[in-house]
Amino acid sequence: MSAYRRPSSRSHAHERRSRRQFEVSDRADFGDYLSFPVTAGRYGTSGTHVLGGMSRPLVGVVGALGPNVGRREWVRSFRMEGRAVRRARLRHCVAGLVFVAAVLHGAAVMGQQRIGFLSPAPRVARAPRAENRAAAWQDVPGPSDLRPDGAPSVLVPKAEANLGTTMLQDTPTLAHDFPLEDAGCEPCGEPVANFGPGPASCRPCFLSGWIHGEFLMWWPRPMDIPDLVTTGTTNSEGVLGQAGTQTLLGGELLNQMYSGARLRIGLWADPCHRYAWEADAFVIGEETEQYSFSGSGAAGSSVVARPFFNVLSSTQFPSGREDSELIAFPGQLSGTVTVEATSQLYGVGVHGMRTFCQSCGCGPSVLHCGCAPYESLMGVFVGWRHLNLDESLAINENLVSLLPSPDNGQFLIEDLFETDNIFNGVDLGVMWQAARGPFSVDMLMRLGIGSSHQTVRIDGSTTIRGSSSAINNFEDATGGMLAQRTNIGEYTRNRFAVVPELGVTLGCTISHHWRATAGYSFLYWSNVVRPGDQIDRDVNPELFPPETVPFTGLERPGFRFVETDLWVNGLRVGLERTW
Repeated sequence: MSAYRRPSSRSHAHERRSRRQFEVSDRADFGDYLSFPVTAGRYGTSGTHVLGGMSRPLVGVVGALGPNVGRREWVRSFRMEGRAVRRARLRHCVAGLVFVAAVLHGAAVMGQQRIGFLSPAPRVARAPRAENRAAAWQDVPGPSDLRPDGAPSVLVPKAEANLGTTMLQDTPTLAHDFPLEDAGCEPCGEPVANFGPGPASCRPCFLSGWIHGEFLMWWPRPMDIPDLVTTGTTNSEGVLGQAGTQTLLGGELLNQMYSGARLRIGLWADPCHRYAWEADAFVIGEETEQYSFSGSGAAGSSVVARPFFNVLSSTQFPSGREDSELIAFPGQLSGTVTVEATSQLYGVGVHGMRTFCQSCGCGPSVLHCGCAPYESLMGVFVGWRHLNLDESLAINENLVSLLPSPDNGQFLIEDLFETDNIFNGVDLGVMWQAARGPFSVDMLMRLGIGSSHQTVRIDGSTTIRGSSSAINNFEDATGGMLAQRTNIGEYTRNRFAVVPELGVTLGCTISHHWRATAGYSFLYWSNVVRPGDQIDRDVNPELFPPETVPFTGLERPGFRFVETDLWVNGLRVGLERTW
């Protein structure tokens, strides 16, 4: 997340809106001198030059709201004027307020708060007492400043004046070189660097924020699966553990890069940039991985099978044995088995942030000899986080019997395993950001603590068509091979989960408000369910449709929750816009 203005962007904006402050003294009986900011620049010192025909409304605002230009005389004259004059002055005040509000609103909408006269003026600060003023301040010639009396000078502390005008013209003026009161800043606000002569200035009071879009290249933890497809000889029939049997598909799926996107939008809640709100969202997938294995059933062709553990006991195998369902076998069966896995991960969140330990200054440059501005800050945030992991594993068979009637026909068999994990919880984190010159680095540590809602759905069906015996044909009978009536259904539960995330981002400022970024992220999610883990290889063949009646033996496959952990890590590149 972006939580600061980079020095290069900030300095350019302040260079364009360079302002000077002069002292406009009130009556002597006020005691203390009060300072009033007067804008000086390419439009001169008068608001009339800037606003043209709107000078009267602006004067009305200054007269009505400016306590530093003879308030006692203004009130006295106000009481002495006639009703018509007072109404005219009030109309000027209202028109001036409407004009200023329109200007501020338009500047906020267009994000142009840093340009020209739209920049907010600093708050009025109290100057030194009259008896101490001469000792504390000294006029130093400035390159383009005009005082009300026409003298080209700028008011700075004497300690700074001794450094000469060369520093004012060629060296960036940093926030800590002038007191906060001289910059017109509130005590809470950190002044920003001003690359030009004169004191530093405050951050604008306009609504400011950032938007950061990133392209994700992430690698999640692969999905574990049992051995799903095998091949072998006519003797081994693809049974695991038999000589000549080889596994065609098993171990892991979805072991590949996922592409996605992430978007962050943040707004500062105060002009001092201490509080902020941010919303973020990301999505990767939906990634799909598919494998198909076929056999023609011709003489000498390969055997393709789906292995399982047969729980039926026999004299030779009292505890059951490894077995297989044939997909393709020479002279008996031709067919294709297709395994498809899908996965999608997305998340959203919103949180509030509090920054602290903000600092800025000038240090050695990493690119050249000389000074480069730097800035750093830390922040803590708390909010809400939502994650969703949606995955599926489907196994489909399309078989054609090569046997004579009544054993001929086409077989369509499907097993489907789906899982859905939904995390909701509190999100706590800490971030650190630093910039030197155009380069920056962001580091993020966050921890989500909450509940993970786990859902597992299992379904299976069998269809037989084209058999010469009508009794053998049926549509969508319950049960496939690994999904039978004994485990088909939807199962849910809630589990405690934690979601920590680490991230580092490198950035380079490419223009006034744009920054290119590249980074690395690591995300961990405890206690999730995934489709491959929910498969029970123990199967009773008596359940294969049409189910044997009467049914004997164990009711397997069964179901029980099997959970694991998910981790995702990878690279991201993006572009950030600040305003």
